Amino acid sequence: MTLKTVPRFLTELKVDYIDLVLMHAPALPVVQKNNCDRRGVSRSDCRKETWKALSELKEQGLVRNVGVSNF
Repeated sequence: MTLKTVPRFLTELKVDYIDLVLMHAPALPVVQKNNCDRRGVSRSDCRKETWKALSELKEQGLVRNVGVSNF
């Protein structure tokens, strides 16, 4: 999902790259379902997938920096 969402944001914002993307609460509280829950992916694996996707986007130059918040 991240690999599809960031390029869409770039188009919407009319920019070539995003300076900083923070992974904030990558797994929502148990009472709320997220995309990973619907796919049956554990919260730990969800964080790993998200980080990997953000790292790939950084390698492509679409994101300059990635980080985490509220861990």
